[in-house]
Amino acid sequence: TGAFVSLHAPNATLSDRITASPGTWELTIKGIEALLNRGIEVELNTVINQLNYRALPDLATFVTARFPRVTAITLSFIAPTGFCQVSRKTIPRIADVQPYLFQALDVLRDSDITPILPDRCGIPLCTVPGYEAHHEALMASPFAGTGLVTDDHTKHAGCTTCVWNNRCIGYWKKAVDLWGTEGL
Repeated sequence: TGAFVSLHAPNATLSDRITASPGTWELTIKGIEALLNRGIEVELNTVINQLNYRALPDLATFVTARFPRVTAITLSFIAPTGFCQVSRKTIPRIADVQPYLFQALDVLRDSDITPILPDRCGIPLCTVPGYEAHHEALMASPFAGTGLVTDDHTKHAGCTTCVWNNRCIGYWKKAVDLWGTEGL
């Protein structure tokens, strides 16, 4: 038995800004503790967005210190679908996220918590040099990279010569529409 729990920030203030649900961060923390205390395997999910990407290293430090028994943390890139407000206020450029994401991955590397960069709701393999082993497209899983581009993803001209082209599904199309390919 396991639980997949969303935790988007290392503190209540930032979490409240992201979720617009004041008080839920404390409840989430208590819930994670209760699950772990009952021996339930916990995997966390963080959606990387414009408000929290700079806090990723702090989140990784918080999680490794507070919840060392968490098995994994999935670091998803915000999906510009459904109810997501597609704007530069919500969706960051991958180039801006990278240094903070890499710092977080370094913190997690030194723990027993497995970082996962998802394929569909993640960022392309080429944007995580040195951290590819954490990308779901290369993991042994039913969701491992197929290289098939769905209607909501796109690839640019440089993708055709990329070593990861046959494993990667590309970029979120709406993120490319928002930012262009420079910095993605």
